Amino acid sequence: MKNRLNLTVIEGGYGRKLHSGYHFLRARATNTRLMGVVGIHVVWQKSEEEYFHELYHLDYESYGIDGYEYYINPDEAFLNEQIMSMMGGLGGDFVSLEAKDVRIMLQSAVAVAPECLGEYPEIEEAFPNVNKTAIYNADEYDVICRALSPETKAYGTIHYFMMRTVGHDWSGRRALWNKTESNAEFRSLTVSPSTLIRESIKTISEGLYEVTSLIDGQTGYYMYISEIALNESSTSFKVKSAEIVQGMKVSSIEAAMMLKKKEFISVYTLLDENFGFDLEDKYPELMANEHEAGVLYSRFKDNNDHVEHSIFYLSGDILGLYYITDENQMLISSFSEESLEQIESELLNWSGDKLIRPAGQFVIDVPLLYDFVNSGYGDFFDFLNGEE
Repeated sequence: MKNRLNLTVIEGGYGRKLHSGYHFLRARATNTRLMGVVGIHVVWQKSEEEYFHELYHLDYESYGIDGYEYYINPDEAFLNEQIMSMMGGLGGDFVSLEAKDVRIMLQSAVAVAPECLGEYPEIEEAFPNVNKTAIYNADEYDVICRALSPETKAYGTIHYFMMRTVGHDWSGRRALWNKTESNAEFRSLTVSPSTLIRESIKTISEGLYEVTSLIDGQTGYYMYISEIALNESSTSFKVKSAEIVQGMKVSSIEAAMMLKKKEFISVYTLLDENFGFDLEDKYPELMANEHEAGVLYSRFKDNNDHVEHSIFYLSGDILGLYYITDENQMLISSFSEESLEQIESELLNWSGDKLIRPAGQFVIDVPLLYDFVNSGYGDFFDFLNGEE
């Protein structure tokens, strides 16, 4: 059960205590700053038997603080489910933070979208010095960002750099420059925060790379070819220079061709109309989205290794999709046959044939699941017949 508490800061700054006697115990955050998102779990303690937990989801491109939950003495299994639900899809490991680090991360997120505080008034009660006008130490923030960034190789450094660039996340990008003062450069790719949806990297010479980026912006799709030079050492990779060679707008059809991948789909008949609840209980980290004829669940990988490949896809962090329709069908989709086999093996192990029955398998050259999801059909075979 959640309860609202009146929280305050005691004299001395970051070692704040709550009115009710809580004091800071520990905090941890996901090392996913280069993805533009961070999850934070803060624990406060009142006595040996009373604990107050806060969960934050921070977005550094558009939304600032876009998720917040708090609990008093929650059941451990329930708390872990909530942590997985909010942070399980980020694909990172946890790193310990001090109380002042949490404040700086929250304030830096508020700076992205000051209006976010209106959605979560409890945060200002917990951190009165986190507000729409407060400032934070940029040098300390850079140190925290580096601590919350995974080690990257050449491809990962470039992909993360371009993600932060097109997302206008300049503070996150600063950790990737060889010299932080270079962070004012290479900002003309997009006029507003946009999304990198595909990117390929070719080696020109040692330390120099040709980068082809497909970007989804507010006014359509754009393709840019850039040259990026890295400062490479045995322990780290940093961007030394970046230059746009060519840029052009592309049509949605051209973008779709660039994103073309084989899709593997298995169709099941559900024998229990409550199967969706079982699926959510089994995988609390699933991200659910309701549609006209069903619910789409996205299951993310438990790491971000896809960023280290020469070709990057925005969807590369998705292990698979589950779509449960109002007509008791479930489609499972993945761009990897191996991943689909993994998902189905797990599914049959815990559900058996009493809850689901196989109805068909498909390998499709052009992704089709989203078309079905948006079609309004509740039966995949009716959809296919209607498309003929």
